[in-house]
Amino acid sequence: MDEIYNELIPIMKKQQPRRPPTQENLYDFFITRARSNLHIALCFSPVGEKFRLRSLKFPGLISGCIIDWFQKWPIDACVAVSRHYLGELELICSEKVKDQVVDIMSWIHESVQDACFSYYDRFRRLTFVTPKSLISFLESYKILYKQKQNHIVIMSERMSSGLDKLDEAGASVSVLKKDLVEMNKVIALATSEAEEVLATVEQSKGAAEIVKVEVAQKKGSAEVLVKNISAVKQVAEAKLEKALPALEEAEAALKTIKAADIATVRKLGKPPYLITLIMDCVCILFRRQIKPIRPDTEKTFIQSSWDESLKVMSDTSFLRKIVEYPTDLINAEMVDMMIPYFQYP
Repeated sequence: MDEIYNELIPIMKKQQPRRPPTQENLYDFFITRARSNLHIALCFSPVGEKFRLRSLKFPGLISGCIIDWFQKWPIDACVAVSRHYLGELELICSEKVKDQVVDIMSWIHESVQDACFSYYDRFRRLTFVTPKSLISFLESYKILYKQKQNHIVIMSERMSSGLDKLDEAGASVSVLKKDLVEMNKVIALATSEAEEVLATVEQSKGAAEIVKVEVAQKKGSAEVLVKNISAVKQVAEAKLEKALPALEEAEAALKTIKAADIATVRKLGKPPYLITLIMDCVCILFRRQIKPIRPDTEKTFIQSSWDESLKVMSDTSFLRKIVEYPTDLINAEMVDMMIPYFQYP
């Protein structure tokens, strides 16, 4: 407000030189000038409920304003407006048709207005068609006309392009007809040669059938063999999958053995029977000689080859040999010999 007061001081001194420029006088002078010079134009459409609701909320819109009602345009005004808006549109027609388009636009607007009055008389419901409706109608017509015109131009270009392609296709067909005649001659010659080849093939067909039967028989035998191998492979893989956890546990346990442990076992005067059986299996793996099978009445099993086991353990590289033992050396005979040891309760 200070800026406004500073700008009003010279103006008030010029218009009211005897009035002191106090803040109250400046504010009163500002309000007086605003009332005299500020004019606000509020535009409301009668369409919808906004005008009615705002009139109820703000009664000053009715009591404190000068209302200018824009009534229905006369037919001459509608024609003039239609001619103005459609004059910029390049209608592809004669001037007579263009004038008729202008007249029909005005007539449509008037007809809709009359229909609104009839609608009110019959159903007591207001529907407004304002001059702005005519302008919107004309603008919509211009947009639609341009869209349809562009569509027609595009379709015309497509049709012209299609006709050109048809002409090209006709010329190509003529050339192809000539080529076809020549190709028919070539085909006839090739057909004759093919018949001769077919006769030769028919003669050798019998021999080929015999070979085919033999191949089919061998193929069947091979398929049976493949199925048997696959079945054996699946069984072996299943057994291997079951044995892998035990193998991993055995390898882990083997890594925990130390040279001191082996020395301790060697010094045992009467080792546990289970240790003697384990060492028998080690002897089998290292292809060492074991005792002939004799029953051990005390253990209800066979007698162990502990003496041979002591010789095996006396080797200084025994621990390294069992850790690095090549499992590929294990054969079916070794497995058969060790099975009873694994079945010992």
